Amino acid sequence: MKFALSFLVVFAAICVGVQFCDASTTADIVYLAYHRRQPRLFELLRKYLIWPPDIILADLKTYSPAEKFSPFIVGGDPTTIDAFPYQLSLRYAGNHICGASIISNKWAVSAAHCLDEGFSPAWITLRGGSPHRIEGGYVFHVVEYIIHEKYEKETFNYDVTVLRISENFLIDFLAPIKLVDNTITTGCPDQLATVIGWGTAEDSYVPLILQELQVLIQPRKVCEAVWIEQITDTMICAGGVVGEDTCNGDSGGPLICNGYQVGIVSWGSRKCAIEMPAVFTDVANVEIRDFIRNKTGV
Repeated sequence: MKFALSFLVVFAAICVGVQFCDASTTADIVYLAYHRRQPRLFELLRKYLIWPPDIILADLKTYSPAEKFSPFIVGGDPTTIDAFPYQLSLRYAGNHICGASIISNKWAVSAAHCLDEGFSPAWITLRGGSPHRIEGGYVFHVVEYIIHEKYEKETFNYDVTVLRISENFLIDFLAPIKLVDNTITTGCPDQLATVIGWGTAEDSYVPLILQELQVLIQPRKVCEAVWIEQITDTMICAGGVVGEDTCNGDSGGPLICNGYQVGIVSWGSRKCAIEMPAVFTDVANVEIRDFIRNKTGV
């Protein structure tokens, strides 16, 4: 066994510099969101189905996957904004870039990586009150956004930002979502959670209508085994059913369980809807929750 592992490590090291072993040309390689790579050794292990071991994948909590394929929140279904009155489309120069959620009359929460390029607030708006990605509802203007002071662009650790608007969110049927903290028992991860968004799939198709998907929050040992040395205390993971996943453009949207927002869509595999859980910012983490509370009063 020790000899086999040593041979594999040597083989992987040799392949790094050899063109015919170059994993970057293979479609089934797993990249992190925004082109962050796993170490090359683990790319090769995944490519040749050597890792993660079956015993770890067997620990994945699963339920019957959807029979159809849907190219957005992959495997999800269209939904209404009435069911999720806190859902927002975060927009830069009028274009959807991420999701967000209302947490008070003036504040919304999203993922820090959506805004880590230093965009001027003058270019940022939030559309709410419509299931349609580009029309209907109300457009709110952002006057400031605050990214967690410990946010790490390379690792997506502390991936949270809060945004303040000039208007008032609480018009018509729009309403804030309750945020979990470490004093609240939600029943998760023993129950299905829901994730919503307008994210795009690998074919670059972006849905016009809001999508929802039910996912299971995974045990931490599964998250750490699948995403070696990438999972931190500020992260949780959910999903892992082939054909169902969050995807590019869902970032910043809420992960909801029993009426509480328990996560913020953060990162995952660049190749969506494979048997790897998506990763979410853990809203109940003390440093994440304190940041939101201290900046917004929520």
